[in-house]
Amino acid sequence: MRLLWIAVLLLHGCTEYVWYAQNKSESDFYVDKHQCELEALQYFPQALVTQIDGGYLLPPMVDCYGHRKYGYEHCVTRFGGYAPSYVYMVDANAKSREMAINSCLNAKGWRLQKKQ
Repeated sequence: MRLLWIAVLLLHGCTEYVWYAQNKSESDFYVDKHQCELEALQYFPQALVTQIDGGYLLPPMVDCYGHRKYGYEHCVTRFGGYAPSYVYMVDANAKSREMAINSCLNAKGWRLQKKQ
């Protein structure tokens, strides 16, 4: 019985996970993964949507220097500003596609496990 560990680093702290399947080779994994990716792409095609992070006002700030104790202090008011909105594109189906790929790999006998 041949066991194969293929490293997949998930961004969950520093825990590393691997795809594992009994009696399957590395090339089997890549073939299965490619088939799963194509199938997932059919069900969840790329759907780019525009996201907008709204702009906001920066409050004014007062900077003071000198010694109030000695009777002199000078304060300067710096006026705030405006941080403009940020527009970018995201794939609305990316997470669903990733979940479909993982489900497909599970159906083909692959299991995602913590690396030992």
